[in-house]
Amino acid sequence: MVIDSTSADVPLNIADEDDFKRVKASAAEGLHIGKPSLNPLTKAWSVPVWRRLGRPDGGFGGVVLAEVDPAALVSPALRAQAPRSVVGLLGDDGLYRTRFAGDAALSVGDRLDVAGFMQRIRRARDAHRPVVSPLDGTARFASAVEMPRFGLFAVVATDAETALAGYA
Repeated sequence: MVIDSTSADVPLNIADEDDFKRVKASAAEGLHIGKPSLNPLTKAWSVPVWRRLGRPDGGFGGVVLAEVDPAALVSPALRAQAPRSVVGLLGDDGLYRTRFAGDAALSVGDRLDVAGFMQRIRRARDAHRPVVSPLDGTARFASAVEMPRFGLFAVVATDAETALAGYA
């Protein structure tokens, strides 16, 4: 049961939500970053950030939940580096929490084959070539760094044309 909230748009019980079940089952009291969702009333995307609370005996004591704007998960400084570059947070479940190109949101909640994506990045890196995006055909030098504590990958892909402009 929800005990307190700063919003009136919160259900009274969240026990059936998948993210809640995952956080409750986890022994870790750190942050858990959930799957993005579209608020049916406001039509705005948000990403749930959960923290498990433990009782003194180590048992489950509840959660603290904040719904975060996906734009807040990616620094504006990173997004502004190059107009056709991409910065995103990809879950190890294959679901993007947020993905930005320049200042325009490309997507929230899109699915991606993580293993295939990581393989394409490794092959391109080993060949010293950019990865060509299947979404927009743009060639980018890409990197994805795993953040296992959060079950995420930080993805940065710099537009190859911009990155190589000084050499042209």
